[in-house]
Amino acid sequence: MEFLELAPKIPVKTETHLFPLAQANEALEALRNGKFQGAAVLVME
Repeated sequence: MEFLELAPKIPVKTETHLFPLAQANEALEALRNGKFQGAAVLVME
């Protein structure tokens, strides 16, 4: 079975955390320390 056939059958939970651009260091620290799993997204305010 190819990946593209298999991918829709596997439940995947995504988690995104938004951080203001001014908090980029805090976002990086949280990721490095395993405070959450997923992605940190920096946003302009």
